[in-house]
Amino acid sequence: MVAQAQPVESLREHLLSRWLSWGIAPLVVCALIVGLLVMWGPTGPIEGKQQT
Repeated sequence: MVAQAQPVESLREHLLSRWLSWGIAPLVVCALIVGLLVMWGPTGPIEGKQQT
């Protein structure tokens, strides 16, 4: 049983690092892009949106 614990642990570390690189990183990049667009984007009403 001890011999099988090592592959499971290495698989867990591999999946965790892959999740961090392909899951968290794109979310951070998208959040930064959205933040920049909000800060430097137009502040007026959206064109085509009807004012009530």
